[in-house]
Amino acid sequence: MKLSRLVSYLGTVTVLAAVYLIAAKLGLKLAFVHVSATAVWPPTGIALAAFLVFGYRVGPGIFAGAYLANVTTEGTVATSYRELYPHAFGGDDYPRHLSGLHEEALRTTRNRRAS
Repeated sequence: MKLSRLVSYLGTVTVLAAVYLIAAKLGLKLAFVHVSATAVWPPTGIALAAFLVFGYRVGPGIFAGAYLANVTTEGTVATSYRELYPHAFGGDDYPRHLSGLHEEALRTTRNRRAS
């Protein structure tokens, strides 16, 4: 990858993460029951539009923006990672070392999803 393309890519991802974070903070201003639960979530539209325009390569920017929104709202680094992991990596299974699930529970979940 040429240096100019790399710089362009990193710039796109960084700007997308910042826009996602700002939209998330604005959406969370509308929360009235709990500080991190809102019925209006503008970052969804931003993420969808970014995927449609730029493709899957902007995923790290969306992940970074969502992660920063979770960390700066209410939560720790570990809980924010645990919340975002399944959405970012395409599944509902958490890594065993994070969730404490036993092998049997993982097998049951995979069998249910396969059928």
